Amino acid sequence: MSQIPFLLQGARAGFKYGDQKLLDGASHDGLSDAYSRQAMGCIGDSISERFGITRKDQDDSALESYARATAAQKAGFFAGEIVPVTISAGGQDTVESQDEEPSRLRAD
Repeated sequence: MSQIPFLLQGARAGFKYGDQKLLDGASHDGLSDAYSRQAMGCIGDSISERFGITRKDQDDSALESYARATAAQKAGFFAGEIVPVTISAGGQDTVESQDEEPSRLRAD
């Protein structure tokens, strides 16, 4: 998220005289609800409270999601969606062809 740009709405059409508003892209497009403009963390808290979803429920759901993603990746379900990328570092090339996120889970 550190590479998300700042936004200048209306810049394509040009600006008239005066100051313009610079928007933080992470906050505007990524961390705020598109409808209410509330922070996503606050939305998550209110939804959890409204529907009685506990932290344990959320953790269990996340663990199940990781298990499903790992199984699907091992079964080759994502092979047509992941493009291998060659990474050159220290004079050596490494090809990454798997989503690395499922393997990062530390459930302890």
